[in-house]
Amino acid sequence: MTATIAPARRRRPLTTSQAAERVGVHPRTIIRWCDAGHLECRRTPGGQRRIAPEALEALLRDMAR
Repeated sequence: MTATIAPARRRRPLTTSQAAERVGVHPRTIIRWCDAGHLECRRTPGGQRRIAPEALEALLRDMAR
């Protein structure tokens, strides 16, 4: 019998407030990082930003260097 590996579960995107809370900064800082291109984000049809948790983790790793 061959074991199969389940695909990685995709985490839900974060709002700017959720991302800010995780990092310990003001939500406006998250917006500035997105606008400056330091943090990748997507826009909803309503214009709100959504940040992939992986993108936030990558930014934090880069900042720690």
